[in-house]
Amino acid sequence: MIILCLFFVPIIILLIWQYRNPKEAILSGRRWLYKNEPEVSEAAVQYVKYASIYGILFIMTIFLITPLDYQIISIVEAYFLVKRD
Repeated sequence: MIILCLFFVPIIILLIWQYRNPKEAILSGRRWLYKNEPEVSEAAVQYVKYASIYGILFIMTIFLITPLDYQIISIVEAYFLVKRD
């Protein structure tokens, strides 16, 4: 669980930034290609917002399922250990 936090918390922070500043997220790393300020379409902005929301939901689902998975595995292991004896 700690490893998941170390990997996913920075990704969640990045996705939140991407949701709050979609135009900056789209142009990050590519601004040097243009002389003037480029225009970003509203469709691209909506796509970035939806992708960041779905990414956050997916990661939060993994956060919620992982502890449950460990609990289910331990319950099943305990059941089979008790049943064998």
